[in-house]
Amino acid sequence: TTALRLVPTKLTDLPPDQWAHDPAWSPDGNTLAYTLAGPSSDPELPWLQVGIICGLDRATGKGRTLVAQPALNDLMDEAAWTPDGTALLVTWMQTLLDADKNFQGNAFSVTRYDLATTQTTRLVQDATSGTLSPDGTRLLFLRYDLQTSLSTLMLANADGSAAQPLTLPDTDWGSIFAPRWSPDGSEISFTATSGPGVATPTPLGQRLWDWLAGVEIAQAHGFPSDIWIANPDTKALRRVTPNSLDDPRAVWGPQNTLAYTGGGNGGVFVFDLQKQIILDLTKHGDYGGIAWKFNAE
Repeated sequence: TTALRLVPTKLTDLPPDQWAHDPAWSPDGNTLAYTLAGPSSDPELPWLQVGIICGLDRATGKGRTLVAQPALNDLMDEAAWTPDGTALLVTWMQTLLDADKNFQGNAFSVTRYDLATTQTTRLVQDATSGTLSPDGTRLLFLRYDLQTSLSTLMLANADGSAAQPLTLPDTDWGSIFAPRWSPDGSEISFTATSGPGVATPTPLGQRLWDWLAGVEIAQAHGFPSDIWIANPDTKALRRVTPNSLDDPRAVWGPQNTLAYTGGGNGGVFVFDLQKQIILDLTKHGDYGGIAWKFNAE
């Protein structure tokens, strides 16, 4: 086995109250999209997290805004490129306030943003984490329940129509995050706070609400979670992580591999799905997601 070594390079230099997370490479590998989040500029709402989608040019290192906020207190999050690279799917979170700016709730949607025309198209309401299959025909997303703060894996047509739950083994899955298609579209990975044979943490959903409200602990500690792989057609399911980690996030790599981070400086790991071998690439892992650009073979 060849030892791999990562040499970290700092890409952003941000003030303490801002956070760059959820990176995603464009299909051509030229642009790294990511969420830039921070407190609202409204002095009456210092607790409110808002954000835009930025892009970092790989060749020049220069950044630019890819998706701006439609309104001052909106959060544009979880960018995922369409297979042709012409648009982004984003989670659009709108904060609902009354006339006195008291918090009344949130509205979530998976929205398509056309990079050439800047046109936005809402694909599904009460949804987050939208991503298209590699062939562009199927939309994978999370149906978000505002009452329980829990999510359900959903499959739909590319335009959001004909949405159906992705049936998994009958168990309490708790909270689900970060669904990702495999490069060939045959499988998906996701993070879950529970699952078959895994205890469910409590209170469910509180971590997300804390983060939206700007509670700092949400960036420093997550529920113990595992990464799972499911076949959306056969419903076959397997657990990747041998032990629950602190808010791990995964991304597919070349030659049947899956890379994932373990929060709380847990490290960056690569799992060979065929050999069932885990490689520890670095001890420096943290929250915020992971992206991997490779040449398809």
